[in-house]
Amino acid sequence: MKKILALLLTLAMLLSLAACGGTADDPNAGVYNAISSTALGIALNCEGEWLELKGNGRGTICLMGEEYACKWSLDGERITVTNHGDEFYGTLH
Repeated sequence: MKKILALLLTLAMLLSLAACGGTADDPNAGVYNAISSTALGIALNCEGEWLELKGNGRGTICLMGEEYACKWSLDGERITVTNHGDEFYGTLH
């Protein structure tokens, strides 16, 4: 199950995200919907997948209808999401 989750997170985080909310606590906080996802050159359906960034580098990611707690950090537009010790990367727009 962890390998499947790791693969799904990798696929979901190798994507562009579109912002649809935010808070005053952190300018990047809010819910971001996945708009595209690719892995190994294959385009994947990411409809309904999202990432919620909260303060203090905490967040929640929703993949295939399941929600998982995660940690995040941002360097420019490059986001790093950590779940169960695995790191995944993507682009935040």
